[in-house]
Amino acid sequence: MEEQFYLILPLTFWLLNHFKAGKTAIYILAGLFVAGFMIRYAGWHYFAEPHLTEDNFGAIWHQVIYYPTYNRLDGLLIGVSIAGAYTFYPHIKEIVNKYNHLLMLLGLVILIAAYLFAHLTIA
Repeated sequence: MEEQFYLILPLTFWLLNHFKAGKTAIYILAGLFVAGFMIRYAGWHYFAEPHLTEDNFGAIWHQVIYYPTYNRLDGLLIGVSIAGAYTFYPHIKEIVNKYNHLLMLLGLVILIAAYLFAHLTIA
């Protein structure tokens, strides 16, 4: 669950600081983000999708896709990335605050586009 992530997060920060990862931390973060997508895809393709027509598919989906922390790593990493950007790059926070209405509108447009894309591909 998420608790595992937040227990490991301080240790990860300590290790990055100890080994003076500095600017390479962004590459580590990006790598973990992509790895989260790949792991979730593999879990779906190899463990969940073969059981798609079975009655217990919901339980399998929760066990394989929903509950494991590594499958929700990308969402957790986004939150940590935003916090890191706000902390270590204050000018980014100023830009976001200056254009918050445009960013909110852009987010809404992306959300609607994603909904329409998913709706049209399913239909």
